[in-house]
Amino acid sequence: MDQEVQAAVCESGDTDELMQGRSADRFDPQASTTRAEAAVVLKRMLQTAGFMNK
Repeated sequence: MDQEVQAAVCESGDTDELMQGRSADRFDPQASTTRAEAAVVLKRMLQTAGFMNK
């Protein structure tokens, strides 16, 4: 990940918006990620960093 993007995301404090659980009560950080899930996280990260409109 680009250092500038990483710093912007960390400084924004909006990390709750980037990563959400697989359901309302389940967060599985060790699970494999699908391409669709990765695309959603990337989109949210770019929006949070200001590189993409919400």
